[in-house]
Amino acid sequence: MKAHLVVDRAACHEYTECLDGGYGELIFVYVTGRPDMAETRFYYDQGELIKLVDDSGIHTSFGSEQLELAATFTYRGEQMMNTFQRLFY
Repeated sequence: MKAHLVVDRAACHEYTECLDGGYGELIFVYVTGRPDMAETRFYYDQGELIKLVDDSGIHTSFGSEQLELAATFTYRGEQMMNTFQRLFY
């Protein structure tokens, strides 16, 4: 399942995309348009962050700031996918 969230504010146009692997497991999150954050892609395997791609490169080992950011978007992605599953399945 694929879910998109678009937030339009006066200051920015935020776009978040989440992809579920079909078994209720988040496998990808894409975020762009946030003024405080570069365009970022998060890749997951079995619920664990395995790769992060942003304007500074491709990362497979993560610092505390990257892990905190990933945790935020993991939670948002899982919440969004759960909401869509309840609404449409």
